[in-house]
Amino acid sequence: MYVLDSSVLIDAIQQHPRFNTVAKLIRSSPAVTTSISLHELLDGADERQRKVIEQVAQGMDVLPHDKEAVLTARKTKTPIGKGDGLIAAICLAHNATLVTADKGFQRVPGLKVITV
Repeated sequence: MYVLDSSVLIDAIQQHPRFNTVAKLIRSSPAVTTSISLHELLDGADERQRKVIEQVAQGMDVLPHDKEAVLTARKTKTPIGKGDGLIAAICLAHNATLVTADKGFQRVPGLKVITV
């Protein structure tokens, strides 16, 4: 399973050419993100942007920051910020591959990452 980070979702919303690479990668997979990434997107958006984000999110599965992710985060030393650490823990708990434009995720032990 591929999990799209907020950086990649921003590319999708802005129709950035870099997202074409991601679209080819996840073509046969469901679109998935985390509750943390969705929160990050909505938190910094104005009203017009929120509507676009909500439309994009309607077609996506959202992995929650649940008990398993919390326990995974407690066991994993994540040398990145708190929000990104929560995203990494969710991906680790679901054995998922994170697709991101943020190279910092590569420092998380055991996390499968594709950086675009």
